[in-house]
Amino acid sequence: MHRTVHGCILAAILLAAASLTGCNFDNVTIVREGNPASVKPVGRVWTVNGPDPLANAALLAKLQVPIASPIAFDGVALRDAIAYYRRTYDMNIYVRWSALAVAGIGPDTPVELDLRSTTVATALDFTLADACGGLRLIRGVPRDRLLMISTIHDLNTRTFLRIYDVRDLLAPPAGAETDTLADREERTQMLLGLLRDTVDRECWGAHGGTVGTIAAFGDKLVVQQTFENHQLLHQLLEALRERMPTVPPANAGKARIGRVWTVNEVSPAANTKLQATMARRLPEVNLKSVPILDAIRTLADLGQTSVWVNRGALKEAGIDEASPITVQVKDVTFAHALRLVLDATPAGTGLLRWAAHDGVITISTPNDTVFGKVIRIYDIRDLLEGIPNVPRPGAKPPPPPSSSSGRSRPSAGLSGASEPSPIPTQREDFLNSLAHLLTGAVGSGSWQREGGHLGEFRYYKGKLVITQIRTNHDAIQALLAALRERTPLLTPASPAKGE
Repeated sequence: MHRTVHGCILAAILLAAASLTGCNFDNVTIVREGNPASVKPVGRVWTVNGPDPLANAALLAKLQVPIASPIAFDGVALRDAIAYYRRTYDMNIYVRWSALAVAGIGPDTPVELDLRSTTVATALDFTLADACGGLRLIRGVPRDRLLMISTIHDLNTRTFLRIYDVRDLLAPPAGAETDTLADREERTQMLLGLLRDTVDRECWGAHGGTVGTIAAFGDKLVVQQTFENHQLLHQLLEALRERMPTVPPANAGKARIGRVWTVNEVSPAANTKLQATMARRLPEVNLKSVPILDAIRTLADLGQTSVWVNRGALKEAGIDEASPITVQVKDVTFAHALRLVLDATPAGTGLLRWAAHDGVITISTPNDTVFGKVIRIYDIRDLLEGIPNVPRPGAKPPPPPSSSSGRSRPSAGLSGASEPSPIPTQREDFLNSLAHLLTGAVGSGSWQREGGHLGEFRYYKGKLVITQIRTNHDAIQALLAALRERTPLLTPASPAKGE
């Protein structure tokens, strides 16, 4: 009887998806499949009437290669910029100019770009973002061996269904003595909440969006999403399985505690190289009454690095890119010089920030999330050792949240559970304290739970899944290392009495 009920539920999900997309389910492509064995491989993914992943493999490979030479577009027409990518990288590109026209973008829209080193995909992303004033209204998405360039609104109508095998991620924790249906349902809801909050949060139907739907069916997730969000969701699941690259520095020792996995960094190596550039000392920076945009370009030349300025965001914030600034310093790091330049604008300190994206420094306002948001997963199982997942002795249920505050208990936000536990466990208390520590010490005001636009914070089975800009991730990693007593002491520890 249970199989009949499950079959009816799955049929209803598939029929609902078909009614939304107008597709049938005669053709199912296996995206990844392990070697045949008695035990089914974990992490399998099926595409239902979506783009053939093998057909797009060659195009995706071309997008991930480094650019052949520096790109300098000085007011180049968008039509000519796209022709450059077609010609230089032998790419089949189709532009839906009719859709772009609705967004006020045409073939003659000028593009200003100066990139020294990054991937083709990132260079193209910056090209399209610059064409629409930094708002990122248009994107390029692989589709049947060609790269389709259109508006986000148009591309969001091109969703398809994938089925993800997540039996390994829903398995009970190692050493669990019991595993009830309620326990499994809680893990399922935690995983669903994590995915909805981390992958393009605003697009899901559960959050008021009109693009994405996700449902659990046994050991599988049935997901309707765009190509780009399916890619990100798959990378996130692989990182939870510890199959994605770890972020340096690599952890020594057999325990491998404190590992960090990157999810959506196109080129972690490029960002590591950029970090070395930021630490490089500049003999002298002599900028006297130089327009802010020219000052940033001069600094990029001194550091021999790529910088992209979101001119649209600056204009919206009331910053005139022609406003003169003066910065005259000697023997400072590139990062310090950049901070001085950004703080020298007439708008004052803190109105501009920088972030790293695939080897490119992006400069914009704090609320701009066009580029730079990175998802990383932090292994904190060592910090949880010895903290039981049971209520404290004598603990009482917390009082209901005040209706005036509008804030829910942090534990519900961390776990993704639809309802908070009646009595918080010792582990929940620890996680809430850790969340308050990290969000208060790093990027204060940028977290979504505080009304910000950048940071998101989730917990799942011994790991923290955090969305932030790269500089804040570096600070989080350093803070966790200090909590593990892995950083040098400010002063030598004094020996205890009697030693």
